[in-house]
Amino acid sequence: CGWVQSREGPSLQKTREVEIIRQETSFPTLRPRPSKEDFAKRTMSDAPGTNSDAYFVGKRQLLEWVNSFLELDVKRIEDLGTGWAHCQIIDALFPGEIKMARVLFNPKHDYEYVANFKHIQKVFTKYKIMKPLNVDRLVKLKYQDNFEFLQWMKSFFDNRYDGALYDAVGRRKGKLRAPTPSKKKQKSEGKSSIPRHVVKTGSSSNLPSVKKPSTPVKIKRNVAPRIRTSVVQTRTTYGKTKEMEDEIETLKKEKQELEEKLEDVTKEKLTTTQELEQKLTEETKSKTALEKEVEELTKKIESMVPRENLEKEVSEKLGIAEVKDAMEKKSAELEQEKVKLSEALQERENSIEKITNELEESKKLATKHDVDLKLLRKQFDEAKISNAKAIEELEGLLEGKSSALTDAQNKASDLSVNLEGTLPLACWGVTAVQPTAKNLKVLKIAVHTIDSKFATNNEDTHLLVSVVDDNGIVLGQCARTPANALRAPLYVVIGEKDEKAPPHYIFLQLKHAKHKKKVGIKMSELGFTFTELDHLYNWMSKSTENPKTLQLYKKPCDFTRDPANIKNFGSQILKIAFENLE
Repeated sequence: CGWVQSREGPSLQKTREVEIIRQETSFPTLRPRPSKEDFAKRTMSDAPGTNSDAYFVGKRQLLEWVNSFLELDVKRIEDLGTGWAHCQIIDALFPGEIKMARVLFNPKHDYEYVANFKHIQKVFTKYKIMKPLNVDRLVKLKYQDNFEFLQWMKSFFDNRYDGALYDAVGRRKGKLRAPTPSKKKQKSEGKSSIPRHVVKTGSSSNLPSVKKPSTPVKIKRNVAPRIRTSVVQTRTTYGKTKEMEDEIETLKKEKQELEEKLEDVTKEKLTTTQELEQKLTEETKSKTALEKEVEELTKKIESMVPRENLEKEVSEKLGIAEVKDAMEKKSAELEQEKVKLSEALQERENSIEKITNELEESKKLATKHDVDLKLLRKQFDEAKISNAKAIEELEGLLEGKSSALTDAQNKASDLSVNLEGTLPLACWGVTAVQPTAKNLKVLKIAVHTIDSKFATNNEDTHLLVSVVDDNGIVLGQCARTPANALRAPLYVVIGEKDEKAPPHYIFLQLKHAKHKKKVGIKMSELGFTFTELDHLYNWMSKSTENPKTLQLYKKPCDFTRDPANIKNFGSQILKIAFENLE
């Protein structure tokens, strides 16, 4: 006798009838898959009522059903409130109606659970399944709501599923289900909505302006390992398919050999039976001829000799007793040969039966291998499609990057051409291309020596050069050395300046590329140095030593900082060669 909780209230009722009904009632038989027209005709009467047997299925039975059918390890009914397991059950009942690529198998928030239940609602409305989905209560991951909905889903599945093979793991495409977040974690996520890696920085108005791209370039970081895993999976599936094909070929060869053996046995059986029949017919003919001769002789003797002495005289003259003995011997020999032939035929029939049984087993194995081969080919095709998609995405990303790079190069070349042709005397700036315009005062800058710590240990180490006034305001445009060419020359265009104006400086910043997880590639500062133009020209006119030695200072690279607070790198220096190109 079992205790059953009433659905109308919390009281418990002890009933024997429910236990008897559970024992006597069996699971509903599987029906063929219904068509769209059949579903359109069905109404609310298909849904189980409040007193239906579907609502007496226990928690353990439901979890065992879900785990066995979908190949999972779900331990709580509340975890099914995320919706993706119900999406797979509906996918088994209505194949192709839910696009499994859009199902979120690792949801963490309520809106992701709601997105999964939207796929189920679309199928319900399409096939006119009158089951209301209370999504607001299901996504709260409470036991009672998800328990009742799973009971309804179990009865709906038993009435609709046609028993077709469903590859749950293959439909998930190898995506593992992450554990559902607890309520404490959700609250902590709600409180700290700002990510931890975001850090507020001060105003950067005094730094030299660098143009940012209008649209950020998204770089997928985990595409390469996915491609590697998918390639490994395709290789393994291809190896398995090749092994299965080899096994099928060997089975086909064995089948052909067995069929040839069976044909040879049947031919031998036919020939032996024909020979025996010929021998029997010949012996029966000879026996009948002898009997006729004996009858004729007996008639002649009876007509010539009296009946009493007939047998003695005939036996003496003709040797009938000897003939009878010979006939008996021959009949015994024929019976022995008959027995031998029947035994040989029985042995042949047994061998034929054995060969036919082996053929049937080989056919069964061949059909099984054909099914496995089809599954493997399907998996191989899916892996091939996923690899092709990943490769297309990578190619598109590379094309976008190459187009952006060509656009930047074209802009730089246009700027350099404009600077070369139309740069007035009063213009200041730095360019990577030597200006060819006349009446320009140009100063060539090139890195002579730098510490290997900065040059080799960092990626894309470059020098950004700009001309600034006493307040740190950048005059004209800036320029940087090309990638992997730190010692490439840069050209500073010196414009006109009033004698009362404050001094101008050449501001040199040492930078390198840095990889960030969410931002991508970011330019980071290593250090900076500067020199006054008037002081530089005096030094060039007096000293014969070139390059000039400059002290490197630690970041942040801000020209307006207090010299007392600037820290240097100690022995780390930067030697730069200066050349006047007037």
